[in-house]
Amino acid sequence: MNKTQSKQLGFAVELAREAGEIMKNSVRKELKIEVKEDKTIVTDVDKRINSMVIEAIQKEYPKHNILAEEYSPRSKNSEYTWVCDPVDGTMVFSKGIPMSVFSIALVENSISSIGVIYDPFHDKMFTGVYDNGARLNNDKISVSTEYSLQGAVIGMAAWKSAQRDIRRSYSAFIDRGASVLMLGSIAQMGALVASGELSASLHPARMPYDTAAAKVIVTEAGGRVTSLSGTSQSYDGPIEGAILSNRLLHDKLVEIVRTVSEPYQSYSDDSTDELTS
Repeated sequence: MNKTQSKQLGFAVELAREAGEIMKNSVRKELKIEVKEDKTIVTDVDKRINSMVIEAIQKEYPKHNILAEEYSPRSKNSEYTWVCDPVDGTMVFSKGIPMSVFSIALVENSISSIGVIYDPFHDKMFTGVYDNGARLNNDKISVSTEYSLQGAVIGMAAWKSAQRDIRRSYSAFIDRGASVLMLGSIAQMGALVASGELSASLHPARMPYDTAAAKVIVTEAGGRVTSLSGTSQSYDGPIEGAILSNRLLHDKLVEIVRTVSEPYQSYSDDSTDELTS
């Protein structure tokens, strides 16, 4: 790892620690909750961490772009973009369930080069640096070795405002002998793929807030990350969902999703939009 990467990683880890303290100190307290235009919720803690991240980046890296879920300043003409989800798993966080994470990545020329996902409730710091491996609390990690869906454990998230309906994939995975978990955080599921606890995870998100960091962490742990259709994509702008896997299962997952998923035509305004996030 060169000096620049080391400095960038240290900066991201420091932000994660600070965000984690805020999350731990707030998880079971009364929160101010708002419903956003996309029908997902945001708390005052999301906004507080979001602001803290922007302020820190503007001070340390004033020429870099910032893409943060709750608010992003105007884009700059830079090859660097920091992508952040201040609290990934806001729904469970708002219920006082300690299963959320902080996620931040540095995307350089469309490549995720630094990734940090921090679970403050269990003090698990997942990090990945391009061409320098992935770690959990400084110990090297690697993806699982399952080559069959029989016995594989897959994390999944799906909601009705996504561009593709992947819910039928759930049944398809189960029919092939896999177990499917729907945890509260997309980023956390990605981290668990990197550490080998999940065989794969997938989701249909349109934006990269909760995937940019997982991209480099999973890849550096030996896994593979693509769009739902199996194509490469950048994580500093809109995405076509993501499949994160141990590499051995990836082509099978892409084929299943291609076969059984379909675009959403419409959805009712009064329906439950977010099934898990």
